Amino acid sequence: MSFAYADLPIGRTFEFLFPTGAPQSLTRTRCEIAAVTQQYAKPFDGVPDGWKTICLVKFEEGIPDIIASLPMVNGWYENRHTVSLCDPDVWRLIAAD
Repeated sequence: MSFAYADLPIGRTFEFLFPTGAPQSLTRTRCEIAAVTQQYAKPFDGVPDGWKTICLVKFEEGIPDIIASLPMVNGWYENRHTVSLCDPDVWRLIAAD
């Protein structure tokens, strides 16, 4: 996960995915933050505001193509093809811009 916009607890759910910067390319899903770490595999109780973390995200209906097509990476800044997760209210604000 890239730098979090807020504290996101384990169990936080999202319904929408889209390529970052292209909210009109919306994918509907249901996913949940299931586990978080960042330092020495120490478990976190959520994603801290402003932190870049490693997260296990569970997709209840299977992994969407937009996620499955992302490349495997070995470091923090290797991939520039990013996907944003949000809920419907946040998506409406983003899409209105």
